[in-house]
Amino acid sequence: DKNKGMLLIDEVKGSLVRRAFQWKNEQPEITNEEIRARLKNLGLDVPRQTMSALLSNPLYAGLITHSLIPDQVYQGLHEPIISPEIFTAINDQIAARNTSGWRVDEENNSIALKRFMLCEDCGTPLTGYIVQKKGIHYYKCRTKGCGVNKNASALDSLFLSELKKYEVKSNLVSLIERELRATMMDLNSTVKEDEARFQKSIDAIDTKLKGMREKLVVEGSITRAEHDEFAIPFLAEKEKIEKEFRIFKERSSNQYSELEAILQMIANLALLWENGTYRNRQTIQIFAFPDGMVYNRKLDTVRTKKVNYIVSISSKMTAIMSQKEKGRGHQFGASSRWVAGTGFEPATSGL
Repeated sequence: DKNKGMLLIDEVKGSLVRRAFQWKNEQPEITNEEIRARLKNLGLDVPRQTMSALLSNPLYAGLITHSLIPDQVYQGLHEPIISPEIFTAINDQIAARNTSGWRVDEENNSIALKRFMLCEDCGTPLTGYIVQKKGIHYYKCRTKGCGVNKNASALDSLFLSELKKYEVKSNLVSLIERELRATMMDLNSTVKEDEARFQKSIDAIDTKLKGMREKLVVEGSITRAEHDEFAIPFLAEKEKIEKEFRIFKERSSNQYSELEAILQMIANLALLWENGTYRNRQTIQIFAFPDGMVYNRKLDTVRTKKVNYIVSISSKMTAIMSQKEKGRGHQFGASSRWVAGTGFEPATSGL
């Protein structure tokens, strides 16, 4: 249950979810369908297709994950329903039994698109596995009846073809860098406006906290308990805003220092992905297409949901400059022509 941005345990449903984990831990042989039936008899109706996802969701163990940071788990601020030890034991049991016909591989370069590529029909992230008898990797949609089960090499080829569309010509990197730097100068005013909004929010909280301190220390009109009850949520909110502000300024600053390296990478996107480790491939995928991609089984095509701003605009610059090289000249005017209508999206740092 979400309450004011925090995850809170629903006492009734939470206790039933806890029992589901306990049943699975104490009776490894029990099926998910049996657990689902027991829960339904107790008043909690879990859809058949989500029972497995429930038992494998680390959120219930107080942990969090994010699609933009694949394979990473972090300690959350919310109260866990079950212990991490029980969660790990259950999922280790499931993994151990899943070895007969096919096997899930967590960090395998042959299935680097898993969880990044979505099924267009149902929006579910594709998983990756290997058929051991054949030694062939596949991507599969977990939604029952969806039918997506694609040869991994074939889907990787479709992805590479899409990636190549956004590469820039190496001989144009310097010119594109110059244009982008000019564009970013134009956008600097927008960055300053965003910084001002962050600072305004922080100042507003400081003003409220100052007022409460005066009531406590100077006027004595409130107690320490009343002061703390008011102040603690505002201090937490201030810390959150300041953290976001630091990240924002760091990303804005990184655009200038890393631009040349980023453009060199964009000039070799497909090659870097083909030769990269699993982790490197993940980084390139998320950098180029922050919201992932979708696969259409009927058309056997992939498409992007969102393209990184620098990748997109660099690709457009390459196309225009290439036309100019062929004598179909296009005059560059002010760099503001490159400014996206929705604002500048910082590129991923640490590449």
